[in-house]
Amino acid sequence: MSSFSGEHYKDLDFDNSVVHIRRSVYLHEETTPKTAAGYRDIDIHPDVMAMLKRHIGDRQTESVFIGRRGKPLVVGNVNMYVLKPILEKLGLPYGTTHAMRHGAVSRFQEAGVHGDLITKWVGHTSLKMTSKYTHFSAKHRKKSLQN
Repeated sequence: MSSFSGEHYKDLDFDNSVVHIRRSVYLHEETTPKTAAGYRDIDIHPDVMAMLKRHIGDRQTESVFIGRRGKPLVVGNVNMYVLKPILEKLGLPYGTTHAMRHGAVSRFQEAGVHGDLITKWVGHTSLKMTSKYTHFSAKHRKKSLQN
């Protein structure tokens, strides 16, 4: 059951560094997000937005992320053929995009980002679901004892 983002160029607000999530991709077909919370606006660092702009270049396709055949990406292919080689090259352990999602939620929590904002960014329906994604590092747990 692999899905992936289905952003179109028009979903990227380069001036304000915001990505508007309005669709998903499931088995190479665009679909709607699973829940109302899936429709969201995500604040992105301006450097990342600049990378997205370079990635798109002068391409005329609607989709931001496409495979070699011009179809939207499927997460299984991203994990195996894009992410895995990058992680190997960097000497990092293999992890999936879903694991990175858990990691991002955990780092946001450790940095003190408000839980409601994290929930909004990741498209969860509740803070309870976001909490299930949170895994605090040993360093953070020990530091918390000192405060």
